[in-house]
Amino acid sequence: MAKVLNVSYDDATLSAYANDLKNVSEPTMVNKITELRNSLSNTMVTGYLYSPPFGIKTVIDPNGKTTNYKYDKLGRLEWVKDDLNNLLQTYKYYYKNRF
Repeated sequence: MAKVLNVSYDDATLSAYANDLKNVSEPTMVNKITELRNSLSNTMVTGYLYSPPFGIKTVIDPNGKTTNYKYDKLGRLEWVKDDLNNLLQTYKYYYKNRF
């Protein structure tokens, strides 16, 4: 999925890319988002890759930087890393003792 700002809705280039982004592999999706960003001047393109059923797996910002998200088996967010694999946030979950 891609969010494009500062472009007209009926831009033919955008329509062509929208069709190309359906049902493609993750590497192809990243390449298509990069192509879209490079083909539209004065726009801000943000790409989103999802990990069903959990949520967002990767966000590619308008500058091409990525933020990656990792979920545990229960669908809880475990960590967030930047494009240099630096750990930005970690999450730990503890169960409250009922007794």
